Amino acid sequence: MYCLPKRNCMPCYCCESFNGCRGCGYHSRPQECSYEECCGNANDSANDNTGNYPTIGENGNWFIGGVDTGVSAKGEQGETGPAGPPGSQGPSGDPCRCDSLTIPIQKTIDIVDLQSEIDALPKLLMADVKFIINPGTYDGEILIERFSGSGSITIHGANAVGVTTHNIMRLMIFNCSIPGVFISGLTSTATSDLCFDLCYNTGIVEFTYCNAIAGTADAHKFYGICAMNSRLHVRNCKISNKHVAIRVYRADAFVIDADGSNNRVAYVADYAGTIHKITTGSLSGLVIDERTRSGLIIGPNGANV
Repeated sequence: MYCLPKRNCMPCYCCESFNGCRGCGYHSRPQECSYEECCGNANDSANDNTGNYPTIGENGNWFIGGVDTGVSAKGEQGETGPAGPPGSQGPSGDPCRCDSLTIPIQKTIDIVDLQSEIDALPKLLMADVKFIINPGTYDGEILIERFSGSGSITIHGANAVGVTTHNIMRLMIFNCSIPGVFISGLTSTATSDLCFDLCYNTGIVEFTYCNAIAGTADAHKFYGICAMNSRLHVRNCKISNKHVAIRVYRADAFVIDADGSNNRVAYVADYAGTIHKITTGSLSGLVIDERTRSGLIIGPNGANV
């Protein structure tokens, strides 16, 4: 017969119970039995022909003869060791990028850096952002999309009618649910695509002193400003040489002093879109007003045009 070789794990096999010891006669507390005292020189399970040798079951308990003793084979928790020496300095982490903006931002930047500055903003704006743009040309698209919160975005270039010193290819504003996106003094140089394109914005998108005049006299390429499911304000903008100067589709637009010429159509209100001409300005085309699919164009006196 065998006992377990670890004194503090469980009683030896000789013990009938934990309350006494039978066979070895050495101890009144079986868990203190030693291997040699109980079992002589037997030192492995191969010497036991009875099959009643100890094993550790899947539950972590000692088993004898296939029977769970209910005693854990795991020793008692030892004392906590001393603290080790400090480790070496780890590598620097990536720069922190906040999940929301809570402090207003106003920066003066070059126009070629505008898109990267927009991309660096958190999508949740709880404060206003204003970029003052230095004169220059950026031969690419500017995309403002998926901003939410109570803050607004302002991009300020030129501050006078007809000034074309702040040039981009085109500007797109998509899926923003902030109070407003305000664009002033930018000129789109696009000749074969939309110049200023906005879709699915819940706040106001306002263009002031902006220009979409590239192209030749008879090109009539695409649209100057196109708004879909958005709220559009146009103030003192110049749009020329376009297929349509201002088009709204399921959107509301308020236009003050728009200028421009050589357009095929000056205003198009489509699919229940509404254009309010607060002042008529001198925006012209071969056709001035075009309404389709329940579109509505309202003149300065409040009458349908």
